[in-house]
Amino acid sequence: MTKLQAEAHGDESRFIEDHAQTAQKLSVVRSYFGIYGNILASANLTRFDNKHIFLIDTHAGAGMHASREHPDGVVPGTPLIACHEAVRLQRRYPGLRVHVRAIDNEPRWIARLRQRVDPFVAADIGADQVDVQLLGGDFAKYLPEVLKEAQELRAPSLWVVDPYGIDLPFEELEQLQRPARGPEVMINLDLLGIWRVNAAARVDEAVRDAMYSGEGIGVQESLRRLFGGNSWQSVIDDRKTFRANAPALTSAYTDLFPRFEFRQAMQMYSTRGQLRSMVHLCHADLGAVRFKGAFEQSQEIGLLAGARLDHANKAHAALRYWEAYHGQTTSVLRLYEEHVSPTTRARFAAFASSQKRTAMVASMKPALPSPGARRRSPT
Repeated sequence: MTKLQAEAHGDESRFIEDHAQTAQKLSVVRSYFGIYGNILASANLTRFDNKHIFLIDTHAGAGMHASREHPDGVVPGTPLIACHEAVRLQRRYPGLRVHVRAIDNEPRWIARLRQRVDPFVAADIGADQVDVQLLGGDFAKYLPEVLKEAQELRAPSLWVVDPYGIDLPFEELEQLQRPARGPEVMINLDLLGIWRVNAAARVDEAVRDAMYSGEGIGVQESLRRLFGGNSWQSVIDDRKTFRANAPALTSAYTDLFPRFEFRQAMQMYSTRGQLRSMVHLCHADLGAVRFKGAFEQSQEIGLLAGARLDHANKAHAALRYWEAYHGQTTSVLRLYEEHVSPTTRARFAAFASSQKRTAMVASMKPALPSPGARRRSPT
């Protein structure tokens, strides 16, 4: 084993159960990738070629997160969730090609991730082969290239932007709103990360007492890069703490992308003093509504982790699997492998064998778009 192969990414050594916002992020991504793909692949579109869909992770890491509860000891990260979802979609919609692009500027993590995506690249069955490309370098370098690739195929694209820390220059991300249609964006925004790095002890002091002196100068520069200028100054209240200012700053940041008609920011679970929001940008009301539903569903972290489920959680679980697999023949092994929700094979088997839960799935169908109904693109 080479040195690159032996080194572990931080996500591979930190248990996800100790990081609520990371677990919630993966839940949102897992759920919405399926919703997004199903709607687009089955929609009657004229402005896109929905035989091609791009799923893009701008800060991919090594592709795995350590887990105490999962029987494998790990759960897949965003790039592997994208690969699993690509296989599921391609099996369900013949002729569809899902293109996964994973970017990271650290060669060690690209090397580890390559081992994990190779089975998708080298699969024998056509529908199980995924066009996965790993791009080593700064996401800002590859963003125009990948955006152009999707546009040349007239393909919709879903971008997950989850930086390590706080370096997220607006000048780079702003490019995603230039096409009139096409990209849809999810940003994991950690505003308190700006403050912790530059003035770690002052996050709960009044802004006027900390931001404009000493280490606080770094906070101003970080905000200027994030906002692409000084517009943040018009919304901050320097009498309040930075933590208290975070909601107004998040709202102002979301509004920096006016070409996305539908913009929303939702506060995520907090871990160790973090205050993160998931920012979602899209061009259609259906996408906004379904993303909000996926986010609300993510608040049930560990939905299938317990040995027993109450009635409400059974209904939520049934809905999640109906969203992902309605109209298909599947198996317990496939459900386990595709990681729609983290749980054991035995619990999958118990879940799948229950006639009561099957009836629950059927009872939910009228509340969801029928397979024959015309669906609008979420982008």
